[in-house]
Amino acid sequence: MKSIETLNMKFRHHWTNGCKHAKSEYVGSIIINETGLTWLDVYVFQDRLGQEVCIRYGSEDHQYYSPCEVINVYRSPNPVYQAAIRVLEYKGKMVWERKTKK
Repeated sequence: MKSIETLNMKFRHHWTNGCKHAKSEYVGSIIINETGLTWLDVYVFQDRLGQEVCIRYGSEDHQYYSPCEVINVYRSPNPVYQAAIRVLEYKGKMVWERKTKK
């Protein structure tokens, strides 16, 4: 039997990709009710500092959260960020590496 979490996920984006992320950067979508929002589309992309997260909550260009690195999203108690983490955990493993000084 599928969990409630799985039943509330889908794997094609719900909102228009206003940030113009690559298709390969899309992870999945989840429905969230805690904040009055509906679907959240989750993207993970590489920038110069590491892997960043983008969470879309609407089709308008400005309707997204970009809270920064994946590890910071993971540490946050914010229900929107926690929903994004549930998508990331469901879709695959997360690896955290500590960078060492050269």
